[in-house]
Amino acid sequence: GTCRHIQTSRRSSAAAAPDLASTLWRALLASARRYDKEPALRSLLATARTAEHDITSGAWGEAERPALGDLQSAEEVAQRVAEHAVHRLCDGGRLYVPGKSDGADRRAVAAVRDAARSALDVAPSHLLVDAGFALLRMLEAPVRISERVLRGLCTRAPL
Repeated sequence: GTCRHIQTSRRSSAAAAPDLASTLWRALLASARRYDKEPALRSLLATARTAEHDITSGAWGEAERPALGDLQSAEEVAQRVAEHAVHRLCDGGRLYVPGKSDGADRRAVAAVRDAARSALDVAPSHLLVDAGFALLRMLEAPVRISERVLRGLCTRAPL
């Protein structure tokens, strides 16, 4: 499966242990499952704009972006994978909108899995493991923020 592909593409690097890819893959999917269990977390997901406004023509157009295979850092690869997953999860949008973004198959696990798999053959192979960790940090950050906010609300004395 996907873990084997990561291991195969990284075989030239002695830094990546065979178990690392499968452990990272499980961690990514476990993190995505949290968004399925608590859909309110999805409201904390967002992507960058993909359109830009040309002041000269007064028109909006697609922003020029390098191809996935041309990206130079693991963070850029992870950001692109996250964008792909959020677009799928949010029915093509940049933000989660309750009701509008709730389609038949809008599971975060499926969105993350498919976005990561689509990057495996295209992204620079030497960046894949680091990009996986960067993506995991991106998925976990909103969860940690929500936990801190909820913990703060629960420990406050009533007014």
